[in-house]
Amino acid sequence: MNKDTEKRPQRDQVNYVLILGGGYVLYTAANLFIRLVNGETENPAINLFGGGFFALAGVWLLWHEWKVYRYAQKHRDDQREPPEQREREGER
Repeated sequence: MNKDTEKRPQRDQVNYVLILGGGYVLYTAANLFIRLVNGETENPAINLFGGGFFALAGVWLLWHEWKVYRYAQKHRDDQREPPEQREREGER
């Protein structure tokens, strides 16, 4: 296998900027849909597709960071031991 196709290890730190970004993208999607419902837009198709895209992107960002958070909680004890010690304990 070459480096491009190898699977990267799971990240175990939550990126709070991505969480804030996901929330803001969902907020933007909600604003687009509200303007669409209230009739305050000149081109409803753009608001409909843009709102749908932003909603999917925001949900994906938040879901991804939730998955990272759950992984970090599950492997919290692994972070306290140095990697060398974990390798030595595995050899015994």
